[in-house]
Amino acid sequence: MSNAGHLPPLLVMPDEEPDYLVLDPGLPLGVGGVGVFSETSLELPPGSGIVLYTDGLVESRRRPLEDGMDRLRRGLAKAMENATEGTGEGTADGAGEGAGEGMAAVDAGVPAAGASSSGSARALLHRCLAAAGVAVQTDDDTALLVMTTYPSRPALVDVALPAEPESAVRARSVVGRILTGRRLAAVADDALLLVSEVVTNAVLHARSDLVLRVHQEGDRLRVSVDDREGTRMPRRASGDDGESGWGLKIVDMLARGWGVETTGDGKRVWFDLAIPASGDTNGTPSP
Repeated sequence: MSNAGHLPPLLVMPDEEPDYLVLDPGLPLGVGGVGVFSETSLELPPGSGIVLYTDGLVESRRRPLEDGMDRLRRGLAKAMENATEGTGEGTADGAGEGAGEGMAAVDAGVPAAGASSSGSARALLHRCLAAAGVAVQTDDDTALLVMTTYPSRPALVDVALPAEPESAVRARSVVGRILTGRRLAAVADDALLLVSEVVTNAVLHARSDLVLRVHQEGDRLRVSVDDREGTRMPRRASGDDGESGWGLKIVDMLARGWGVETTGDGKRVWFDLAIPASGDTNGTPSP
């Protein structure tokens, strides 16, 4: 994590009071030419949260920045204590239900299926708004981003595949069986098409053993393929005849999101599919 001149993030850890994460603030992007930013790594256990915000949340003409940051921290701690004790969401310093009106807020993340809604990003966001006591009429724009972590379930599929064209067929077969068994037919067609494209792409370019994994978290199905060949996707050569390179374009069109991650010994290509409300979001197998 790096900071480009912003206020320090507010870190929420399990069984600890919220506190600000001390980072080298650095220069804002675009100021002073090419800046050098220090990086800080931290591990967030399940049940943690991190709050990113602009100064409009904690500073106003009538409230100094330091006072606003202290109010946010103390108010959030009180709200979380009240929620733990079962006394409701809790507010701080008399902040009411309208504390967040008149501002723009962005909420990221949803709880895993079966997780308590009190630990979701949305719940944490609303607590921050109440704790900060933002006025209904404010003269400053405010952005608020909240991220939370939660335990991941064991993979539905975790299988090694050789770098052979037949692996795409096996991948479709394995994924098809697991989706049928979990009543996820609504996403089966797209999942089978995309897993075939991603595995085929890995066979053609990676030429190493592959690992196929499938996870279901709430209303999201994630499929990933690991290989041990490089950390970047190959680029199309200028002389390509136009018949190749369409696989990832199909992934981009059909998936809710996709990307490439660096792993310890290679890379991981993943894509997400949204599970419709009519699908099984509880992860309960068919009888």
